[in-house]
Amino acid sequence: IYSGWRFHQVRILSFNAREVAKIVSSTGIRPVYIKIYPIGVDVGVKETVIKDGVWAIQPDKASYLVSSAGIGDKGNMIIYGHNRDTILGPIRYIALGAKIELRGSDGKTYYYEVTKTDTVSPDNLEYILPKEEEILTLYTCTGILDSKRFIVVATRAME
Repeated sequence: IYSGWRFHQVRILSFNAREVAKIVSSTGIRPVYIKIYPIGVDVGVKETVIKDGVWAIQPDKASYLVSSAGIGDKGNMIIYGHNRDTILGPIRYIALGAKIELRGSDGKTYYYEVTKTDTVSPDNLEYILPKEEEILTLYTCTGILDSKRFIVVATRAME
């Protein structure tokens, strides 16, 4: 039982892909904090990686995939986190048009607007692949035994 539980814990928040969003040298700014006022998200963001097909998870912060785009990059910036009220669980209740506030490693604040939400299986890579335009993708687990991923897509908004 413990081995099964441990395997599940390691795979939480992972997608069924070894490599995603290949950006070798991001010129963008790294996100360090995220706030979404209408739903109560107010949490730090820490850099993480995919190692051996497993997406690293922060226990008390949102995770920024360092191989994805940064703030200001053309591409897909991916931030994910546990489905807990203190991390990214509330994103499941976000409305289209909601504002997302990111604080960057440069100390400045950047704003994004939600354009789409979706629930997908971990083998659906559509939302985490590289993009041509600046996109913010947030996700958390949902469903029975965290079997699905709840996705939020946002684009840069005027400040």
